[in-house]
Amino acid sequence: MKKNIIKFWGVRGSYSITDSDKLGIGGDTPCVEIRTRDNDLIILDMGTGLNNLSSALLKEKNPPSTIDIFLSHYHLDHILGFLSFTPLFMDKFKINIYGKKDASGGVEKALSDILDERYWPVTFDMFNADLTFIDIKPGRINLNNGISIESNLHPHPNGALGFRIELKDNIITYVTDVEHPIGNTLRKVNHLARESDVLIHEAHFTPSDLPNYKGWGHCSWEEAVSVAKISNSKQLVLFHHSPTYSDDVINEFGEDAKKNFKNCILAKQNLEIIL
Repeated sequence: MKKNIIKFWGVRGSYSITDSDKLGIGGDTPCVEIRTRDNDLIILDMGTGLNNLSSALLKEKNPPSTIDIFLSHYHLDHILGFLSFTPLFMDKFKINIYGKKDASGGVEKALSDILDERYWPVTFDMFNADLTFIDIKPGRINLNNGISIESNLHPHPNGALGFRIELKDNIITYVTDVEHPIGNTLRKVNHLARESDVLIHEAHFTPSDLPNYKGWGHCSWEEAVSVAKISNSKQLVLFHHSPTYSDDVINEFGEDAKKNFKNCILAKQNLEIIL
């Protein structure tokens, strides 16, 4: 029987890295693939990890023709993969990109900004895919095959969306770039993650470092564990690791987190979770 699958193509925050002491965790920025048992493809964020996802997708014999991409926000570490996403240039793909609308505009405006000729030699008229940009507000939208996506806005510089992906038989919640009050968690995040089979939650800073970065829009594993417990999630995956932390540092706080929430693992590049 086919299963729903989550694959992590990029797990670092802020910027990509190639330092030898950090590649066990991985050096690419956020990109998570959800592939359903019906071969629906949902992509969460388009960081540099999207490049490897693209390569793998084009090697498939029967890749899904429709790709739904959800962007938490438009900071560069979450959208740089868009610049070289090969399916954009192929007419066999229908690509829907969803994101929030803010004072500067919506998802199309954000992505057109980085395609300015000063920064990148590609324009929208070079794309051959059936490309649609969809601005979403916090709430619920429905995709094909009974898939439902609920979103909520949480604190981060210029705001970021969290997503709850409800498949026919699994619930996956994705919360990254979020700043909880230290020692507390946001009620809206706890609610979004309710009864999740898998909660992907950022743990950018260590608890000891976090107080030095108030206002940066991030949290530690302690807040992630609290959300997992309060939401009654079955599994917690710590995500969006600081590029300044070595594998040893991240593995160490991963063990600390596991002592507080048994079914807790670290997101690592190429990690695959079969649901």
